[in-house]
Amino acid sequence: MCKLPSGSLTTVTSALAACLCLGLVMPASAQSCSFEAKQGGTPKAQALALDAAKVNPCTTVPGLSVKSLSSVFATLLSTPKIGGKRFETTPPDGLPEGKMMVSAQGIEFKLQLLAAEGVTGLQVRSAGALVFSVANPAAAPLFIAASRLKPGETYDWSISTHKANFKASFELLDPQEMADVQTKLKALQSANLAPNTRLLYAAAIFEDADLYFDRDQALGELRRQVAP
Repeated sequence: MCKLPSGSLTTVTSALAACLCLGLVMPASAQSCSFEAKQGGTPKAQALALDAAKVNPCTTVPGLSVKSLSSVFATLLSTPKIGGKRFETTPPDGLPEGKMMVSAQGIEFKLQLLAAEGVTGLQVRSAGALVFSVANPAAAPLFIAASRLKPGETYDWSISTHKANFKASFELLDPQEMADVQTKLKALQSANLAPNTRLLYAAAIFEDADLYFDRDQALGELRRQVAP
């Protein structure tokens, strides 16, 4: 045990520094660098847990929250519905909601799941102003070009079909948030990890940034990979 002496602030500070150097006191900001997986799941899920436990998350992706890594694995073993911020009416899978990153192609609307209903229109607005509109779009993925979008802005969209109408919103990351996520994804890209472990890490990176849409996409793919 490291006992701090009474006395002047200089004396106490020096003693504390010595304890830190000896590893006897952990800084308040320190986090565990061990991945702790929830027990259960399919044999493939447990194989994923064992593989993920072989590496140090803190050095694999610097700045990654190990808590998020454990959280997304626990979610993987739970119900298909993902936690985190959601809108009151959840839109069909593959449609943007919540915080989003913009790819080189822009923001993607995956309309395949609505093809059977017959999509009649898509409109996207920012602060009431129309940004994008298309009637009777094809069922193939549809992109709103990155050049039409601004970092940090919130966009409301509505989709109409022959059977129903869907509405939701997405918010683009600001430049600093975007840079942080890209730095972590770049570190992940260069890490020597198995494909499923890489997906798990990607989901954790997205959760750290409140990118629940991207996290759900990564976990959806991972669920398919570890299914019985």
